[in-house]
Amino acid sequence: MNTTAAIIAQLKALSDPNKVEYKAKKFNVRTQNSLGIYHADLNKIARQIPKKSDLAIELWNSGIYEARLLASKIFRPKELTHELAETWVIEFDNWEICDSFSMGFSEKVPGQSH
Repeated sequence: MNTTAAIIAQLKALSDPNKVEYKAKKFNVRTQNSLGIYHADLNKIARQIPKKSDLAIELWNSGIYEARLLASKIFRPKELTHELAETWVIEFDNWEICDSFSMGFSEKVPGQSH
């Protein structure tokens, strides 16, 4: 499973509208294009696919919320440019997507003080 299409097909197979509603009610996670997949399932997928920034960018560009969360798990933080960060950040529409990227990148991006 190394292609964007194959990964998106797997994500769509895991789609659960009840989880979309649950996350909205319980955690106030409201977003466009959500399939209703929890991080635990995304973590399993992330372990099965290569950590490739170009693949992560393609997943982000799909516009599917969980594909974007998955992108945060496979993008190589050392390859993050200021321009790409600016592009992504303006599309963060809730705390979950922000946290997923922030926690995944904060200690790995070169030149950041902690």
